[in-house]
Amino acid sequence: MLELSKKQTLELFDKVSFFEHLTYEEKSLMASFKTNVAGFANGQNIIRQGDLDRAVYVLLKGKAHVSRKEKSNVKINILKPGDIFGEISFFSNRPRSTNVVAEGNVMALKMDWSLIEELSPSIKNKIKDKLIDVVIQRLDEINKILLDNVRF
Repeated sequence: MLELSKKQTLELFDKVSFFEHLTYEEKSLMASFKTNVAGFANGQNIIRQGDLDRAVYVLLKGKAHVSRKEKSNVKINILKPGDIFGEISFFSNRPRSTNVVAEGNVMALKMDWSLIEELSPSIKNKIKDKLIDVVIQRLDEINKILLDNVRF
């Protein structure tokens, strides 16, 4: 994991929408967990399909793409700062269903259950609510794609 100062971490948090619902004090507390901010080089896997890892990530800086082993040359999605990924394994304890690969230099916050347990109930609830919003948004997107492709 990369060592950033608390100030540098807070500056990254302030640039992404995931943290906008947290107070300065709550962001400051999360920024004090420096060991959870990770740096990744171009082409480095952030998440590997099939791995068992119960962490969810927030992309803080840079871009990454999502792919699957079956078609590793096909980019399913491009992630940008503020995007959340890994939430399915975080909630369900299932193997990773995709790869997430850094494009250029990337910074991401890794939140696993040990980090979540150290947070106050207020912060836990705000993070949980944000993650639920992400899952609902993804379900809505999938439903739209399915409806657009159904022939009546």
